[in-house]
Amino acid sequence: MSRDILQPAFPTQHRFYNNGEVKYGDDGMTLRDYFAAAALAVVASTYPEKNYGQWATDAYYLADEMLKRGSKTHD
Repeated sequence: MSRDILQPAFPTQHRFYNNGEVKYGDDGMTLRDYFAAAALAVVASTYPEKNYGQWATDAYYLADEMLKRGSKTHD
């Protein structure tokens, strides 16, 4: 997987104000975590008989597949 799985999904910029105040940005969640969260809703509603651990495993499996396929179309 060539795309960095720790790439931030919603980074924010540092803000510098004229009075010297600085609001530091934040990386937010990783793109992998964002994809897994999106996949979790589908996994949980499709397979309600599975336990939470299996839902999480399946959601991250799908997230990793999305990252792999996304990197193939953008490299």
